[in-house]
Amino acid sequence: MADVESTLKRMRPITLTLVENGFDCEFRVFFFTDDVSVRLVEDTDGATIWIRRSSRVGDYDLGVNKRRVNRFMKYLKSLLTKK
Repeated sequence: MADVESTLKRMRPITLTLVENGFDCEFRVFFFTDDVSVRLVEDTDGATIWIRRSSRVGDYDLGVNKRRVNRFMKYLKSLLTKK
């Protein structure tokens, strides 16, 4: 869980809130706010990360949320491979 929190902090969200099994955070691009929820579900084989992202306004975000999720996975992977 600490690795997920470190990764999210590196991405500089506006807010980062600890919730059961994960985090909720807000990111801002210009004056648009996007919500991201990250949940960590542990089982006998390891863990699964669930990520939900959404734009509050509009129908299309020009790929910002997809890039944000990809960047999260890249940062997390680099953090975990250093251990």
